[in-house]
Amino acid sequence: MKIRYFPDTDTLAIELTRKPIIATDAITDDLILDYDDAGKIVAITLDNCSKNVDAIDLQTFNVIAQLRENKDSRGFKATRID
Repeated sequence: MKIRYFPDTDTLAIELTRKPIIATDAITDDLILDYDDAGKIVAITLDNCSKNVDAIDLQTFNVIAQLRENKDSRGFKATRID
């Protein structure tokens, strides 16, 4: 599972599995679900995240992303976490 936040577009992307996406369904203007060939959800995309979620620490997603890239906000090497 991968959870990524893109501050430039205010988009939260949740990848539940790496299976290929066969179909996409826009539930609302801001909520998109992606499905595999068995009809199971493989990814969730939430656009305009800050408008649609009451309380979420979006900064946390950026910190986790930096750690996965093996560097912290100062550019030092960090241990990869999963």
